Amino acid sequence: MEGSESSHLALVRGSACVVCKRKKRGCDAAKPSCTPCVRSGWRTRCEYPPNPKEMREKALQSRIEELESRLRGLGQEQASGSSVPAVSSVLVSFPRTNFNTQAYFPPLQLPKFTPGPLDIPSSLKDTILGMIEQKDVLANIRDPLIEIFMKQRWQYCLEWSAPRFWAAYKLPPDHPDSIHPALLDAMCLLGCFHSRSSLEKYQDFFYTRVQRSLVECLKNADRLYDFIRASSLAGIYCHFRRKYIAGQNHISATIHFAMACGLHKIENYDMTSSSISPLIRQSRDVADLGDMIHTWWGLYCLDRIAAIVVEGIVTVPKDETVITTVWPCAFGDYINGNAIATPYGSIRSLREYIPGQAEVARGYNNVFAFRAKSVAMLYYAIDLVSRHEDECVEHLRAAHIAIEATSRLSDAMSAYRATKCPTFSSTRDGEDDGHDGTLIFAISMAYSASIQLFNLFANKDEETYRQRLAVARACVSIGAEACRVNPNLLHAAIYLPWCAAYEVLAWEMIRLNALGEKETAAAVLAEIEALMDLMKLFSQHFDTFKHQWPVQNLRRFNIHTADLAKWNKN
Repeated sequence: MEGSESSHLALVRGSACVVCKRKKRGCDAAKPSCTPCVRSGWRTRCEYPPNPKEMREKALQSRIEELESRLRGLGQEQASGSSVPAVSSVLVSFPRTNFNTQAYFPPLQLPKFTPGPLDIPSSLKDTILGMIEQKDVLANIRDPLIEIFMKQRWQYCLEWSAPRFWAAYKLPPDHPDSIHPALLDAMCLLGCFHSRSSLEKYQDFFYTRVQRSLVECLKNADRLYDFIRASSLAGIYCHFRRKYIAGQNHISATIHFAMACGLHKIENYDMTSSSISPLIRQSRDVADLGDMIHTWWGLYCLDRIAAIVVEGIVTVPKDETVITTVWPCAFGDYINGNAIATPYGSIRSLREYIPGQAEVARGYNNVFAFRAKSVAMLYYAIDLVSRHEDECVEHLRAAHIAIEATSRLSDAMSAYRATKCPTFSSTRDGEDDGHDGTLIFAISMAYSASIQLFNLFANKDEETYRQRLAVARACVSIGAEACRVNPNLLHAAIYLPWCAAYEVLAWEMIRLNALGEKETAAAVLAEIEALMDLMKLFSQHFDTFKHQWPVQNLRRFNIHTADLAKWNKN
């Protein structure tokens, strides 16, 4: 009788469940569980691969509803006169000319999993789409991707204690201190992006998983601190893939959520009086709190850098008095107690003279604090210059104070480098921890801030003009030194200070030519050519970014017109 029933099962081509397809048996595609799975006791394991067409339609409908909701929120905010930018306000900051909807919101496409050298059982290759809905990814796929991410994590400004991470990574999934799948999926996604192996093709797969796991994380209010980090990484990935609006929405929404949870107000290490929202798991010790401090400053840097790159608005308010979180310390200092002994210092101490400031500065002499301070100074300088009025005494005074503050920061970083890493290395202390790369980036960003501020006075003051030229040359010099050691020491946004240095050198060459000093002008041109060689090396190392360069600012000098036109076209 059983054989008779089996003979009447109708196989619907392409509709078989995952289990029947793997077992190569007939399937009637019954929902929610097919007949063969019910008879064999596999009812709970019976599942069907997602339909790409249905997923695209659902993704599009979800996107439409999300945008409509955000537009309504924007209208309500404008009606109330609120001064804090809404998440959706990022959308209206982009130019409408030549807007390519397909480029910004491409249809969701599931990856085509073709046979390759990836070392997984061949039976799983047929059903890998079913892994999208599973909580865990096979270890032999996930582990190498996580390793790649951890070596590159300094590029994203989002840092956390590596030993603590690996300890949590080894915990079983049902352990309360384990890492949420959303964060693991986001790390794997960026691991795929940086991979030079067959794992690179799994980007679409992990991007789909990230979207799903982020929703599950929010829906269940499950390990929301991991949600903050995962959503930020997803936003970074979107920027890497030129989906700028999606990336900005991810990062902006995440920052709003992080501020709602109080990450911008970690004023001390007293966990009993912490302003952290109970939505986030409370810190068990100072090291836990240190991770959250690093997360906040990572979000701050992402916010400021993204605003500079895409010339958009910031999410963290320009009035930085709302930020009271202390500067980040080295991770070891949270464990050995040095962080607790360090006097309080946050962003207010960066641009204002405070008694004892020198002592505070020494307590935060590490690459993480240097990076946050340099990014803060660069954005402040750009914003100050954009609002500058020649006759405004207040702006002139603010600019002079900012120049002095940036100079102190550059001196502190130079002194730190002299004792810590006079010679750059891509593996400081035997680990790929990004220490020297982060320091190079921080110094370069501080140089760029100085150039922006000197621009206000360079045409009227000869000494300021010479100082600006010296800073531009120092910026090129440290970039050249980094490239000689290892191009992996370059940060993905280091082209920002390089472009600023290019402009200064170009102005100097034009000035010398106008004075008839042809030999000296030729020497400066050689410096510009050397800088262009660095840019070409950068474009090969970070080919995703070359189209983002502010080439419209450099092409006017007509020195490397062909190269810049080519990059702009790409």
